[in-house]
Amino acid sequence: MTRLWGVFLVFLLTGCAQDALDLCCEKSVALGNRENVTILHTWNAMDARTMAENHCKKHARTAVYNEAKTRSLPANQGLFVPTRRYVFDCVE
Repeated sequence: MTRLWGVFLVFLLTGCAQDALDLCCEKSVALGNRENVTILHTWNAMDARTMAENHCKKHARTAVYNEAKTRSLPANQGLFVPTRRYVFDCVE
């Protein structure tokens, strides 16, 4: 009986871990236009800056840091996952 509970707990915890990974490990995204770009789902500002530079280069411009916004999104089982958005201006 103890072994059955152990197997049950492994399946339960594996499922919860997958939900957390789905929320926190999404692919980084650059959304923007010729004037500015917002970087989503990055681990740090340096990764965001690299993505912003690549976006602004498409418009023959340079990325300049504007702001970072942080908020918590509710996740399953009452957990809160912080998300950060980095905003850059594309200047000539």
